[in-house]
Amino acid sequence: SGKGFQKVAYTCLMLDKFYGREHSHTQSCANLLIRGFQCLYAPTVPECTGAPMGLYYDVAWHGVASREGFTNVGCRNADFGNACYNDHHFHFGYFVVAAAMLVKLRPEYASDVAFTSYVETLIRDTTNPSVEDSFFPPFRSFDWFDLHSWSRGVVPSPDGKDQESTSEELNLLYGIQLWGRVTQVGSKLEQLGATMLALCIMTVQEFFLMKADNLHHPKDFAQNHVTGIFFQNKVDYATWFGWKIECIHGIQMLPLTPALVLARSPEFCQEEWDHILSKLPLPASDPWTSIIITGTLAMINSTLASEYMVTAAVDDGLTRVWAQYWIRTAQESRRLFFSTTTSTTRTTLSTSTFTQLSTSFGSSVDGTTEKGGQESSGTDHLAQSVFLLLAFLFKELLDFR
Repeated sequence: SGKGFQKVAYTCLMLDKFYGREHSHTQSCANLLIRGFQCLYAPTVPECTGAPMGLYYDVAWHGVASREGFTNVGCRNADFGNACYNDHHFHFGYFVVAAAMLVKLRPEYASDVAFTSYVETLIRDTTNPSVEDSFFPPFRSFDWFDLHSWSRGVVPSPDGKDQESTSEELNLLYGIQLWGRVTQVGSKLEQLGATMLALCIMTVQEFFLMKADNLHHPKDFAQNHVTGIFFQNKVDYATWFGWKIECIHGIQMLPLTPALVLARSPEFCQEEWDHILSKLPLPASDPWTSIIITGTLAMINSTLASEYMVTAAVDDGLTRVWAQYWIRTAQESRRLFFSTTTSTTRTTLSTSTFTQLSTSFGSSVDGTTEKGGQESSGTDHLAQSVFLLLAFLFKELLDFR
């Protein structure tokens, strides 16, 4: 699965960090990723036995969709409805992120045509920026009015389209930004990923991850702190796979990437933990516990989070070593980049710092800078988010430069 690819990729980056890129451990890990990707776009037998059935190009809807579930009415019973274009931006994001990390470790793969074509096909299917591309529609998933994606594909629903796992959408946009950087396809793709990620983070913070004083939802509903399934016509505090509170909250926390840290403010994490999550049993035997601990508690209490993770069963998209490294870096990373101002607790930054980083990035998105000490406008928040994203990616976690 894509979760498995990204899990292996982060393990490879850990090896790179502590052993070096040329070490045999690091290169052996990278070779696992290479063989895994080859099983997706050029499968052989018996090496790829058990690999997914793969994708095909759909001439009706102009996209790549899973062969699994193609003959099922409504595409409900296989691969989360991928054959009907459900969740493409969720599932494909894992592969894009893993691919970018592979290129960091093995730069020659930036010029491997079969590999790059496969990855860029996933990007074109979900986030094609070109109106001149006749094979894919522009921005299949992303709604430029609502500033986030919708996960429902072509099967209609009386409640409209919906979005559940915002963190997996952020993962795709993070991956596009990384892919544009490591492949040097051009600064435009990197800037597109960064801009879309900044916009989406703002939207997620406003409408999906609710603090108690959220202005967009009824006060009693805002006490849930996450929306669950966000339809166009309603919001349902649930998931598509059940009503367990651990699942409703945890699905907004995976996978663990720098983009997740930017979306989950310290204030939100504290409220969610105090009001909801700390009251759950959180048994060590339940893999969802590892998601809850790393996705929220690690942001506000790294010591307690680390103690939990000593015995907690680990989700299949996570490794214990990455979880522990994450716990030891996420909270400190927040202190470096987040401060609060006014009752809305907006993120602030200095004009000089933003200007300096914008120069190194190429140019600011809209030429605006933060108004020191005061709540700033919507366009200012975009600039703030872009700054925080780039600063975090450049300096924190695994030094992905």
